[in-house]
Amino acid sequence: MNVDERLAVDLCADQLRRRVPGGTGTYVRGLLTGLRTLEGVQVSATVSRPRRGQPRDLSLLVPTHSWPLPQPFSQPFVDAGLFRGSKTARVVHTGSLGGPSPRRGQVATVAIHDLLWRSESATLSRRGAAWHKAAYARARRECCGVVTGAPSVRDELLADGWSEEQILVAPHGADHLAPPDQDAAMALLKRHEVTGPFLVTASTLEPRKNLRRVVAAHRQVVAAGFDLPLVVVGPSGWGSDGLEGADHNVIAVGHVAPEVLSALLSSAEMVLSLSLAEGYGLPVLEAMSLGAVVLASNTTPAAHELHCPMVDPLDVETIAEATVHLLQHEELRAQCRASAKEVTSSRTWANSAALHETFWRRHV
Repeated sequence: MNVDERLAVDLCADQLRRRVPGGTGTYVRGLLTGLRTLEGVQVSATVSRPRRGQPRDLSLLVPTHSWPLPQPFSQPFVDAGLFRGSKTARVVHTGSLGGPSPRRGQVATVAIHDLLWRSESATLSRRGAAWHKAAYARARRECCGVVTGAPSVRDELLADGWSEEQILVAPHGADHLAPPDQDAAMALLKRHEVTGPFLVTASTLEPRKNLRRVVAAHRQVVAAGFDLPLVVVGPSGWGSDGLEGADHNVIAVGHVAPEVLSALLSSAEMVLSLSLAEGYGLPVLEAMSLGAVVLASNTTPAAHELHCPMVDPLDVETIAEATVHLLQHEELRAQCRASAKEVTSSRTWANSAALHETFWRRHV
């Protein structure tokens, strides 16, 4: 392809500067990885200046433009349209709400992973809900297109007045996960006195992740005769983490290295992913791509799409019963593992990036 035919895209990757980049950060980094494989795209990234103690290099492997202030001080200037992306880009794409306004002649698109700030406002701080409302209103004014990973979010966007032509449903990739480091994972478990089979749940520790009910269900699983420790993986978020009063066999190990997380997910007897609400549910996809047996919330779009076992996340007894049932039937867990690998095998960030490119070319 002639260089002149390549589409210049600037991706706002500022989520990667946040203390907890979360699933949005995974999307941003995965999309950048996929875009680098496309001959038809010339990609750059825009981020805030690093705070003291943060690494300057985010290893994005693309030309990077930095705003003069670190997160979160840069965000008000971005919201006001004062900090923008690359001048040379034709398309400015933001990995979440609150990205830079387009310059004259640029096309702006935004990834909207969920509208939970509106439907589940009780799981956000008041300030956070207000910011999301304002950022969404700005996206409606400035963006000609929106990308999401879930058909259910597309339906919400259509109800809000976005047109079919403005919305792209682009499945997330799952090939960003680090190869499992079983030795490091076993060393971590040994330090926490976990020496046998275990269950795992992995998420940012915040109210929406429903850990209080997961812990209560685990107590019933142990009472039913399955004395497996529950390993809780993830950084602290905001509000209650749900671990108050947890038994000694609920073990919070905090944030772990990516290769350790991969090992824990792939070697656990089961992964419990029982969030109250998700826009898509990337942790379900990630765990299943490693061949894990996942019990997920029936409110998680990824669980429906990938056909894994599901339960009502509000019903502690049902969570416990489903967990016990799966633990009792090794053949059923083997079927879940085989199905997980099969349904996630085509989920790559290169495939997702190709869908983004086609979508952008329709709008330039």
